[in-house]
Amino acid sequence: YGIFTLASSAERTFKVWNNIIYDWGKFSNKQRGMSLYRNGSMHNTYIYAYNNTVYNSYIGFYTGEGNTIYLKNNIFYDCNIPVDGRVIDNSSHNLTNSSFMYFYHDEEHGGSAGDKVGQTVQFVDVQNRDFHLSSTDTAAKNAGVDLSTVPNFAFLTDIDGQTRTGSWDIGADETENNVFYSVGQNTNDHKTGTPSVTISGTTVTFSEAQTAANMGVGDVIDYDSDNKKCYISGKTSTTVWSCVSATGTNPTEVTDAAVNSITHAFDSLSAAEAGAPTLLGASDLTSANVVLNIPCYYDSGPDTTEVTISGYTTGPSNYIKIYTPHDISSEVNQSQRHEGKWDEEKYRIERATTSTYQWALEVLDDHVWIDGLQFILNYSHDNSRTIVAGSSISAEENYLKISNNILKGNTLTNDVIGSGIRSSAQTNKIYAWNNIAYGYRDADGTHGVAFYVAGSTANNEAVYYNNTAYGNSTGFYEAMYQSGILKNNLAYNNDTDFSTGFDPLCDYNISSDGTAPGTNSKTNVIVQFADAENYDFHLSNFDTVARDAGTNLSNDPYLAFGDDIDGESRNIGGTWDIGADEAGTSAKIKGGITIEGGVKIFKQ
Repeated sequence: YGIFTLASSAERTFKVWNNIIYDWGKFSNKQRGMSLYRNGSMHNTYIYAYNNTVYNSYIGFYTGEGNTIYLKNNIFYDCNIPVDGRVIDNSSHNLTNSSFMYFYHDEEHGGSAGDKVGQTVQFVDVQNRDFHLSSTDTAAKNAGVDLSTVPNFAFLTDIDGQTRTGSWDIGADETENNVFYSVGQNTNDHKTGTPSVTISGTTVTFSEAQTAANMGVGDVIDYDSDNKKCYISGKTSTTVWSCVSATGTNPTEVTDAAVNSITHAFDSLSAAEAGAPTLLGASDLTSANVVLNIPCYYDSGPDTTEVTISGYTTGPSNYIKIYTPHDISSEVNQSQRHEGKWDEEKYRIERATTSTYQWALEVLDDHVWIDGLQFILNYSHDNSRTIVAGSSISAEENYLKISNNILKGNTLTNDVIGSGIRSSAQTNKIYAWNNIAYGYRDADGTHGVAFYVAGSTANNEAVYYNNTAYGNSTGFYEAMYQSGILKNNLAYNNDTDFSTGFDPLCDYNISSDGTAPGTNSKTNVIVQFADAENYDFHLSNFDTVARDAGTNLSNDPYLAFGDDIDGESRNIGGTWDIGADEAGTSAKIKGGITIEGGVKIFKQ
């Protein structure tokens, strides 16, 4: 038994909540996640079992006759018998993947009010026995009943001590809500036609297809005569979408209501950073238990306002993600992300400096992720930074993630330092992967850094994997602390590809000069790109140096990932390429064409 109680004489009350119970076996009906009952009939036993998760047991919950059972918000998953005993009278909002919920009098019974049978729950990692709910789950998330004010036993938190807010989840974990506030260069109406909308749960159905290229997650749907609002959280088709409220809960349901407008939430990233707490009603993401998603769209030109991320309280599960949506089946009508090469018609931040120590994007808060953006820094002043981690970002479990971005420097001025990614302190914990940085070289060719690495070796604060630095004064610069774990990085045609003093864990890097750190690194080699002259740093199909020369980082202890800057798998053929791009497998082709194994073909 996972949890066992037996009351035999006096009246008893048992309260069992927020437990995760798993792997008690499925070979005997004595293998039970919870077995709570009395022995005898003289006294009643009151049992409250709320928000538990039971996985892989013959019986999820067992009780005998004559008990008063309150069974609510529990998950019984992969159990032969979810609930054994007649508890249906006071039970509701339990969930199972079985075809029935209750078994008593030798019969199967479906479920009571609010119960969900035959469901598929998305857990974080079943294989490794992490039964937190995935943030993408749609079965248990927001499907429970609020127990914060019920008589005799009320509570408000989950197994992690996280406050349960809004619509409760079923099970021991209250997963974070995702909120989405989009950014464009305007907040103009881009709805198609004069549609009406029906909203049920989180499903949005339009009367006519919504086809605007720049429509997707984070956009605001203003509907009905009293201007209700919901925020797009996903796409099924151009007529069927999903949405949430400004706080991530279910929106107000309507049937065949008029759509007044569909717009971006903000007209710049800076405005979103400042205005998101007003929409959410809080800047403390941990207390609100949300992930703040800020998807960025191209409407008409660059986003030119300097941005500082500051003033938020975040956590490992309650972070800020700033990104470009690209999945046309689940996020957006047309991808807003570059395809591994600079694209003027995708979202970009363009910043021109007017004095020293200016930046395009400064991050002062922990737990921020920058993914899939384009940056251009036009600088004529010293110490200009594209992305800079402020000194307030700490180490330990806190971080700044920077992935799949293109960073471009441009200056005609002598003796000025510009940088792509810059760390302000050795305690900054930065994870940077699949980024391309080029052009950080001043007019006289003596200053400029693509990736500025700072951190202390002991805590592994600086982790840079599979990045490409091309045509800078310095590709990767180590700031005197002998820090930074660098793997699978490609530095090419820089005045100095890698400075000295990197961590001994560095390996599998490439340089066109003799500086790449690591026993398995390659130095003084020639790499073939798709079209370096026109800033296309995909690997050529004919390259033999960087392709299949890296190490597999999909299970790396510091930073595990599995795709490249284009979002394509790196596990093609088993051996990774070095640099931001994974070229895949290819062969010289004559006659008919057969493509297998993820071939990428670029114009040579």
